[in-house]
Amino acid sequence: MIRPWVFIAEVWWYWFHRSTSDSVYACLIWNATLRRVL
Repeated sequence: MIRPWVFIAEVWWYWFHRSTSDSVYACLIWNATLRRVL
């Protein structure tokens, strides 16, 4: 079973490297998801 936070981290890094302009938006999603998981 894959750990949710690991999968989320992969997605976050993917968006971060894909476009730096979207890094802020990705960060918001990252924080929102962390609140749900943690």
